Amino acid sequence: MPKFTLNRDAVRQPVQMAVVRSTEVVNFCCSCMTTADLSKAPQLENNRIVFTAPELGSEERKSAYEAWILARGFHDVLRGAKETLEQAIVYLRLLEKQPSTQQQLDELTASQKKKAQRAGFDDLLKKVNKRLSVPLEFPDALLSLQQARNCLEHRGGIVGDEDCRGASKFALSFPRLKFFYLREGKEVELEVGSVVQPQGGQSHAIVMVRLDLQRKELAIGDHLALSASEFNSIAFAVMTMGEHIANHLPGTITAGDAAVAGA
Repeated sequence: MPKFTLNRDAVRQPVQMAVVRSTEVVNFCCSCMTTADLSKAPQLENNRIVFTAPELGSEERKSAYEAWILARGFHDVLRGAKETLEQAIVYLRLLEKQPSTQQQLDELTASQKKKAQRAGFDDLLKKVNKRLSVPLEFPDALLSLQQARNCLEHRGGIVGDEDCRGASKFALSFPRLKFFYLREGKEVELEVGSVVQPQGGQSHAIVMVRLDLQRKELAIGDHLALSASEFNSIAFAVMTMGEHIANHLPGTITAGDAAVAGA
């Protein structure tokens, strides 16, 4: 009877690839726009089709481009997160059933993938989180990110009643790395270009780092806009989620003739 080895790398891979590609494109485009001439619409050298639209100034065009690029990157990162959750569900089901033949393996994998793809992000996250040896630290923050994705995709980034879910405002939160040092017992966060000022005339300070929640509240009718730095923080948070899920799934089926790709 053949034995199969479940592949945890296939669980983390979707979100890993989505984060890497999205951040590369976002950072590249935002960097290029700092030096590009955006006083007029860009055209490809051999493009004979010209579209007419209301004239935009360079700053208006830059803001519009950034909003589109960041929204697209955010969408792709969250899509990768959902695919990682789908893979985790398939992994867990295969672990429970432990198929004994290649045919059973293929049939079970295919059926569970279809079920997972039809499920919502919230449902997948709850089911996977219950089975992890160490639960995710900020599951509610990840759910708020998915809600922000829905807002951008279905409502053009304009916050509606659906986003607030009975509250007066929509609270978007996401984990980020906080770099800080202590001065007189208080945390002083490090920012780009800031100068460290040790306490009591000391010559140095110990810089510490931990995961912290960044929170952003929007009222109904507000426009959900992200900065490039916020996007990168979100991408980091989602990548961390994928790594955590892959690293804390239950034990695998050991010693095998084949690795289960995509499970």
